[in-house]
Amino acid sequence: MIDRFYESYHRITVSYSVLINTPILIFMVCGISKKSILESILNEESENSKSPVRTILEESKGDVLIMCDQNAFPKDI
Repeated sequence: MIDRFYESYHRITVSYSVLINTPILIFMVCGISKKSILESILNEESENSKSPVRTILEESKGDVLIMCDQNAFPKDI
């Protein structure tokens, strides 16, 4: 485990199988810096369409909810 003394929160690691078998996954995306990343993950023809997040979105056995602020909202939706 890496100590991150500068962070005011603790991180946990969850396996792929736990994520895809969760009844509901909620992604919260905020900020202009995340906009292009979210757009590329949601675009099936993007090189990021094979990203781990995209795989989880496609293979999830539960519901998936993506929430984002106005700055991160994809332009092509």
